[in-house]
Amino acid sequence: MPLAFRMMWTCFMIHMKPWQIIENLPENQIGTCVLDMSSNLFRGSPETLLQATAKQELYFHLGSICCAWPRVITAPEKNVSP
Repeated sequence: MPLAFRMMWTCFMIHMKPWQIIENLPENQIGTCVLDMSSNLFRGSPETLLQATAKQELYFHLGSICCAWPRVITAPEKNVSP
């Protein structure tokens, strides 16, 4: 595994804590695409995921969205000076 990818993956695991999100999904929905009621990808925290699930504000999609491949979008850097 290339070093850059390994570093990115390690940062993701430390800061995003994906297991917290997985723990808050209904068991039968793990592995599905989590969408809000407007069909946008859910981008909330583990806490808001729990709340939205309880309020039935999410849609769990089994297949692909318009045959799209997933992609990682990094957050823009804040206060970056040239």
